[in-house]
Amino acid sequence: MQGEELERAASVGARLGAETAVEFKDIATAMQISASAAAQMNVEYDMLASIIATVGDTTQQSASVIGNAYKTIFSRFN
Repeated sequence: MQGEELERAASVGARLGAETAVEFKDIATAMQISASAAAQMNVEYDMLASIIATVGDTTQQSASVIGNAYKTIFSRFN
């Protein structure tokens, strides 16, 4: 990601962090773990960030648990 993409990614993460009980850094951590598998399934950045924030807000699991769970889920679908 570069320039405008980074700004948009930060904006999405900050917005989700403000709207949920999940901090931006936790969303970013979970995305780093699951992004490769999500990309193989053509899951867009906004959708993955929303999924992570929603699951984190609901379950209060750690970023690494959520990231690993979705990495596994997307890998198995693929």
